[in-house]
Amino acid sequence: MVIMGVAGAGVAATPSAGSPGRLCFVAGARDEAEIWIGDESGSTAVRLTDNGVYDGAPVFSPDGRLVAFESKRDGNLELYVMDADGSDVVRLTNHDSYDDQAAFSPDGERIAFMSYRDENWEIYSVGVDGAGLARLTNNDSTEGGPTFSPDGERLAFVSNREGNREIYVMDARGGDWTRLTFNDAADRAPAFSPDGRSIAFMSDRDGNWEIYVMAADGSSQTRLTDNECYDGEPSFSPDGSRLAFDTDRGGRPEVYVMNADGSTPGLVTLEGGYLPAFGPTAADEP
Repeated sequence: MVIMGVAGAGVAATPSAGSPGRLCFVAGARDEAEIWIGDESGSTAVRLTDNGVYDGAPVFSPDGRLVAFESKRDGNLELYVMDADGSDVVRLTNHDSYDDQAAFSPDGERIAFMSYRDENWEIYSVGVDGAGLARLTNNDSTEGGPTFSPDGERLAFVSNREGNREIYVMDARGGDWTRLTFNDAADRAPAFSPDGRSIAFMSDRDGNWEIYVMAADGSSQTRLTDNECYDGEPSFSPDGSRLAFDTDRGGRPEVYVMNADGSTPGLVTLEGGYLPAFGPTAADEP
């Protein structure tokens, strides 16, 4: 599979704010998807995994040195961590049930995730060494999609505990939860901005999946994309000026980047891509 940028191709303008960022994303058929990494032009993308089974949902550690991801390489869906060059892969969870949707804490010491290990989808956290497993939610509904606030004090997540899928925040140790979205549709995939003031998310409240942003307290909910196709899985750039997302507006899943206000969307992948996650550039790493 060839992954390349669109410089000079005239497909879409490059978002104007900020310096080029680094992205990891997934490409390939869902049952044999692999993880790629490159800058947001797409021109430097390289493949990190090569298994012939599903590897997906990659996220950078805060210092950019590690990538956590989910994989079926050992049978069922488990969490793994590898160096950002694809080397030194370590299995993080080991359970007969599914573990997925990893999110690093801002200090890089813990990973929040969702799991079905107790016969219900709940949110857990574990140390990056696999120790110190803690269950953070405990109810009969489905909880998932955790993401830490930049100060590490809160987790945004998705739950249907009050009916349909809505976005909530809770204390990072569990408890003290607050509902942020209220509508008859589904809201999911929350992503904090680097300054902690905003949360981007996806919703089908207006008829199809689009990207929205709101203040971290749930106020000022604003639609950023507006087309008849799917737009989802937003991820803020490290400086907060841009959002990566996946979309099928071109007829197949691809990764785009736009300014944080929704303007100037630009194509990153030309041969398929989804589940993007921004991370620091090499220059930004400690």
